[in-house]
Amino acid sequence: MSEINSRKDDHVDLAIASQHSLRDERFEYEPMYGVHPDFKPEPFIFLGKKMNYPFWISSMTGGGSDSKKYNEIFASVCGDLGLGMGLGSCRALLEDPSLIGDFDLRDLLGPHAPFFMNLGIAQVAEHIKNGELHKINDTLGALRSDGLIVHVNPLQEFFQPEGDVILDRPIDIIEKLKNTFLGTIVVKEIGQGMGQKSLKALNDLGIDGLELAGFGGTNFTKLEQIRSKTKGGEFISVGEPAVEMIKCLNEMKSSMDIIISGGMNDPLEAYYHQELCHNNSVIGQAQKVLEMGQLGKENLKAYITSFILKTRLAKNYLTIKH
Repeated sequence: MSEINSRKDDHVDLAIASQHSLRDERFEYEPMYGVHPDFKPEPFIFLGKKMNYPFWISSMTGGGSDSKKYNEIFASVCGDLGLGMGLGSCRALLEDPSLIGDFDLRDLLGPHAPFFMNLGIAQVAEHIKNGELHKINDTLGALRSDGLIVHVNPLQEFFQPEGDVILDRPIDIIEKLKNTFLGTIVVKEIGQGMGQKSLKALNDLGIDGLELAGFGGTNFTKLEQIRSKTKGGEFISVGEPAVEMIKCLNEMKSSMDIIISGGMNDPLEAYYHQELCHNNSVIGQAQKVLEMGQLGKENLKAYITSFILKTRLAKNYLTIKH
């Protein structure tokens, strides 16, 4: 049987199983105006560095037993494709500089890719209190990193049995950091986003970038309650989805570079949010990247390539309804 005949038989056999009536109301499909996408790089500047594709490997756990292995896979893929990357928490590195080998990835990334270290707001506050902000700058230099992602996670810290107590307002801590830090600063929540008052404060402070980490991805408040076997599930339903944060940033005409993350594993979600966003933006993923990275570098690289091609397919054939 020829390939064409076989394909036609498949179409007949699968026609009934392929009936689908649920329509995504966000889009208009325009088949007359698109072409199939290619994977050619489209270089642009993000957070002061060059990227080839708008895909960011978001910060994950730092200092764990498998951190070095996975960090090297992530960095190698970023270097091959021209992507950006945020490290997991560098708290362990600041406490024990001998761990530098688990985090020192610049050679794998290459000189041009944006590469950011990561600390929680509680650790930044501690270094300010102890007069040790220079240690953060020293770590920046040792890693040849471009800047710092500060994750603001008060709900997670509250419900985490080993969590840190946050005694100062995060916006005040970040302002003090900004006055002495030598690199670029990005701020993120870690799964529940933030409201317009917090977004405006960061914008007014002149922060370089923001990772949305909106409600809809991994919920770390819920994670800690599960981990500690806390009953009740308090606060797990509060937060701001990425789309609401984008609308707010658009209204205030923010100029921050934006990493859109929080449940962005679907190429259509990624395309929709980037089309809505007026800022310079990329799509950030963590959980799915880790899942594919556990299968090896080539699997992760194939996943990201496919994801980028599908977002380009959406851009070529779909328009969004504002």
